[in-house]
Amino acid sequence: MINQYGPDVLDDPMGALTKVKQTGSVLEYHKQFIRFCHLIEGLSMVHIISCFLAGLRDEIRQEVKKQKAQSIVEAYKMVCTEESILAINKRSYKSYSHKT
Repeated sequence: MINQYGPDVLDDPMGALTKVKQTGSVLEYHKQFIRFCHLIEGLSMVHIISCFLAGLRDEIRQEVKKQKAQSIVEAYKMVCTEESILAINKRSYKSYSHKT
């Protein structure tokens, strides 16, 4: 297990979980978050959702926090939707700016 996660994660899985940040896609972030989440027993759903949202990029986190997810699955779906909306908006903006 040390080879898979590294010694620091096993010494302090909660610390590792709170340091996970979205640097790529939501899917990549979610996979890494859940991997660390499984190393910790007894986390409440509120705490899991809070940690999950805290690691997201600001532009996604702000919108999803407003929706008050009740489960990690619900939060993940909201985050995926927001990521899609942002991608569409960015494409629309690029397309519009090239026309003007």
